[in-house]
Amino acid sequence: MASSVVLGPSAVSERYHSLDALRASMMLLGIVLHATWFFVPVWSGHPITDVSANWGLAHFFYWIHLFRMQAFFLVAGFFAHLLLQRRGLWRFLGNRVLRIGVPFLLFTALLYPIMSYQGVLGGLLSGRIQSEQTARSLWLEELSQTTLAELWPIHFWFLYCLLLLYGVSLVLLLLFRVALDRQGRVRERVHRALAGVLSARWGVLILAIPVAGHLYWTDGWFGINAGPLKPLWSGVFAYWVFFAIGWCMHQQPALLRKHDRGWAWRIAVGGVLGLMLSGVFYQQLRDGRMSFFYPMIADTTIRDFELLRERLMQSAEEGSSPLAAHIWQKLAPEYQHFIATVSSPTSDQRAGIGFELSKAAILDVELAGLAAVSQLDLPAEAQAALAVPADQRTLPETMELNRNIVEAVFTPAIASFWQAPVWYRAAFFYGYALCSWLLVFGFLGFFSYACAQTSIVFRYLADSSYWLYIVHLPLQFQLQLWIAPWQVPWLPKVVLYMAYPTVVGLLTYHFLVRSTFLGVLLNGRRYPFVWRMPRLSARKIPRRGAGSLVPEVVDPLPGSGS
Repeated sequence: MASSVVLGPSAVSERYHSLDALRASMMLLGIVLHATWFFVPVWSGHPITDVSANWGLAHFFYWIHLFRMQAFFLVAGFFAHLLLQRRGLWRFLGNRVLRIGVPFLLFTALLYPIMSYQGVLGGLLSGRIQSEQTARSLWLEELSQTTLAELWPIHFWFLYCLLLLYGVSLVLLLLFRVALDRQGRVRERVHRALAGVLSARWGVLILAIPVAGHLYWTDGWFGINAGPLKPLWSGVFAYWVFFAIGWCMHQQPALLRKHDRGWAWRIAVGGVLGLMLSGVFYQQLRDGRMSFFYPMIADTTIRDFELLRERLMQSAEEGSSPLAAHIWQKLAPEYQHFIATVSSPTSDQRAGIGFELSKAAILDVELAGLAAVSQLDLPAEAQAALAVPADQRTLPETMELNRNIVEAVFTPAIASFWQAPVWYRAAFFYGYALCSWLLVFGFLGFFSYACAQTSIVFRYLADSSYWLYIVHLPLQFQLQLWIAPWQVPWLPKVVLYMAYPTVVGLLTYHFLVRSTFLGVLLNGRRYPFVWRMPRLSARKIPRRGAGSLVPEVVDPLPGSGS
């Protein structure tokens, strides 16, 4: 993807206020996203589900997730090519290592242990974790059992994904320039084809296809998943599609203007479609047909806890089912006691039981040997797998076999996730991808319309958004541990979840970051220290040519670059 278009002086030197505003807004929207995440009535990975859980906020959470990171990566691609064109390959690499790689390593190393500990505390508080051990011992055990490849880099996953996108793009760029397309003819045709697609109203129908393909391949009902440190490359590719479109938009700046009109109908249609998709997702989630997690009891879900509890208790007392009795004995004593005494677990507690069943049964290499001498109604593939010696089965094969065994023992209390018809999956995943593109282009046009100029206040917020995103989630997690059990309406809570990290983040940014070495790391420069923050009435910063705007290069993350 070499640049075949020479930008004029204005395209090179002006700050793209609308894209800067879009990028900063998508980062700050992360605070809103995570505040609403805590209210999803089904536990979905945070320390503890708020007792004021609300399905309306759950739908808003899903809707934001449809487009936020997709829009961010499109803008990142645009500014990545701008930076590469202005500075050359080696200075580009040095800048990205300093501004993306170093913060990723530094803040992941600092905050991952803290947030892991918050997760353990929330698990003990909510009953998701049943244990007599202290939070500290459980936390140290969890850290010791986490391999580097499986480590999920908390909310900094997007920085890691961004580094992968830079790498993929540069490899392709060098490959075409050096070997495949030295004359640039292929790239020129690709640019013309993309210009035609991006200029046409039906272009989103074409762009949705590769993203929908990833979602279909991975059953991504919740959306694109790029994975842990050992990446899921299909998810990286799906985000790269957005990144590459932004990259090509900078090579042909006129394409930005194509979305100035029609942004309202794109947001309207995408908004309605997004709420429809959210309704489908949560209906299947409530019916036990799918999960936020991959896997959740190895793609198996507890649909009837009362029946599961009855089967386990009967096997423990009467020995009516040797396999059920074996699974019961494998459960930790704390979970045995919990199942015996609690008849209506919360969402968090059900999730904990699911993870314990996964550990006790799905990962148990002895289970298949007991099943071989039992009369179970297993699928043909599982029957064939039983004939394979245990030491010749891989871990995924063992898990799949055990999943079938557990289902056969406890059906209908436990059942596989819904195997949706091909047409249903294709329609949903294509609709998801189409909705993402409509909202991305809709907001691209909206910010071009509303933010052609900026203000001192918004420039300040744009610069601070990187730091706000870094610190907001551990602050929200800690606040969640304090107030999630409060029996109060959801509205004051969700406002507090958003206001608390914003205020703390802005204060620490102003006094501890903006004028220090951290400011250089995050903003690309050290601002002179002043006691007062910008007033909300601060004047507009004029366009270049109309006032004193200094030429700047905007990075794919907050700050003016350096």
